[in-house]
Amino acid sequence: MTPGRRLSAFAAAAALALCAGVRQGERMYTTGAGLYATLAGSQDRLTDDAARCINCHGKDGQGLAEAGLRGSDIRPKTLGARVRRRGGPPSRYDAAGFCAALRTGIDPAGVVLGRGMPRYQIPASGCRSLWDYLLELQRGADSSSAGGW
Repeated sequence: MTPGRRLSAFAAAAALALCAGVRQGERMYTTGAGLYATLAGSQDRLTDDAARCINCHGKDGQGLAEAGLRGSDIRPKTLGARVRRRGGPPSRYDAAGFCAALRTGIDPAGVVLGRGMPRYQIPASGCRSLWDYLLELQRGADSSSAGGW
């Protein structure tokens, strides 16, 4: 096999792995499948239905208002912006900061997330899949707002 073909085969395998990861992230986001979550201060596991990201953050990640609460906009372009959140100093999220916040309930600036935000026991690969899915959601929204069909 020539170096060019090896590179093409590697690129194809990497693309397939990314697609599989995005699909896994979509399942976690929309169904809660594979997510183990609790609320702050509780040891009781949330059901998959209660742990679904889509419940509070909506199908597009922009956040929903319900029962007087508003789920945060978790699109990567919003999380990646350096802004003040919850009264803390300016900060921005990347994939690692996003995953740490899901696990610990503490954002990159050291500010505790709201009690209504579940704390997840999620492996690094699952968290990366969730982040990659959010990137895909954003790409879709960006392409449709740019005049795409």
